[in-house]
Amino acid sequence: FSRICSICEPAVVTQHSQPRRLNPVAEFHTTQVAPKLELASKYRGLENNVWVEFIQLALEEKPLNLGQGLPDDLVPDYVINSLRDVINDPSIFMHQYTRGFGHPRLVSAISQLYSKLLNIGHQIDPNKEVLVTDGAYEALF
Repeated sequence: FSRICSICEPAVVTQHSQPRRLNPVAEFHTTQVAPKLELASKYRGLENNVWVEFIQLALEEKPLNLGQGLPDDLVPDYVINSLRDVINDPSIFMHQYTRGFGHPRLVSAISQLYSKLLNIGHQIDPNKEVLVTDGAYEALF
């Protein structure tokens, strides 16, 4: 087989002179999107990283995933009641997304904690020096 681009899976396999499409997403990517949306040169090589390897290993080995937070117990009543209170709160501020870099109270608390723990002699600026992400991989970009 031949790779169409480093981002897509192999898209075409020639077998007995008949091309066979393996990945319609790759075909679309190579024919319509690639010329318009090319990976920036500073990100080239990052498509091969430890997380890609972990995903491939997980697909092959089928391990028990302990990282998804899929509880096997009922949600406690206090959590359900707290959620009910938030849902029924008439304030529009309770029904909005938080700021993209982390909730203000959270980044302030992180700033205070790490300013003390790191003993750096100044207060970490919560709005400029603290970033909250959904995970380490997201923080890279």
